[in-house]
Amino acid sequence: MVRLSRAAYDIQISKAAFPDGAGVAYVAVGTNFPDALAGAAQAAASGSPILLTPNDALPQSVIDEITRLDPYAIIILGGTAVISQAVEDQLKTLLGL
Repeated sequence: MVRLSRAAYDIQISKAAFPDGAGVAYVAVGTNFPDALAGAAQAAASGSPILLTPNDALPQSVIDEITRLDPYAIIILGGTAVISQAVEDQLKTLLGL
């Protein structure tokens, strides 16, 4: 049995559930569950994936998945104490902002 990391697991779910992309993507830190848990209902209601990241930089796998999803918006779950300004800046760049 192959064990996937949290980030790899959520990317596999995103690929299966959103094969044609998504208008909105949610991003939460993968090392602490409250923000992702709190955002799960809204993400599900809006038909959007939640992608997990370390707090200080987006891994290439998450960058690749966001690029594949091609969202028009990315919602960051948690403040700068949880998700760094560097991650926010990377996400803005992915959106072309």
